[in-house]
Amino acid sequence: VGSHDIVATYSGGITADDDYSGSISLDVIQGVDLFPSTSTAISSDNPSLAGAAVTYTATVAPSSTPPPADGTPTGTVEFTDNGSDIAGCAAVAVDNSGSATCGTTYSVAGSHDIVATYSGDGVYAGSAAPDLTQVVNQVSSTTTLSSTANPVGKRQSVTYVATVTVT
Repeated sequence: VGSHDIVATYSGGITADDDYSGSISLDVIQGVDLFPSTSTAISSDNPSLAGAAVTYTATVAPSSTPPPADGTPTGTVEFTDNGSDIAGCAAVAVDNSGSATCGTTYSVAGSHDIVATYSGDGVYAGSAAPDLTQVVNQVSSTTTLSSTANPVGKRQSVTYVATVTVT
């Protein structure tokens, strides 16, 4: 990868008809670019529930064919949530299958804009997966109400108990 200065030099020679003197070509600047890559990202559970673990998987692959001889990209993937690094996922190594994973848990409901960005390596250019919107929903609950006495007499004390359970 990079810019290469190519020069051809002819040393000269003798043929039956003529003598040829040596010569040198003008420089040719040959540029060699990184091979393009594509990145995709998926969620293990979308939508998910608050308090549940979610794993994001980014897959990096050559974006055109044929790929170079060492066809699997290396390097790292950075996972961000609404523009900030996800804890522990700022530089996740790409494995030998071209994937990187990031796990996190959301404690509250909401929407999260997840971006997986591949850093590139000496062969492949970096790339970013299309944005992934992770939806985190509230956990459902059920509330039941009971009374210590029913019916009660006039001026009799009563206690109400409300029980909330996760469904």
